[in-house]
Amino acid sequence: KPSHLVMVEPGPTGSAVKPERVFSWDDYRAELEVVVSARDNCTLVDIHGAFDDPATLKGGDGIHLTRAGYQRVADMVLAALPAS
Repeated sequence: KPSHLVMVEPGPTGSAVKPERVFSWDDYRAELEVVVSARDNCTLVDIHGAFDDPATLKGGDGIHLTRAGYQRVADMVLAALPAS
């Protein structure tokens, strides 16, 4: 059975927008943890905290990742995959 990954990505304002409400990333992550924990072979990869140095990990627009930023995400996803 294949593994599934759910990634939490950082937003420019620190909040996620859902049609019926605005909520914090902590609330969003907590809701994802509930969903992920109820599924087999599903792992939450929280990349929200991975961008501690936006000057080198995000481009000039503050949204798109640099090569180093994409490498950071790839390393996190690879680390979360189960050994085969």
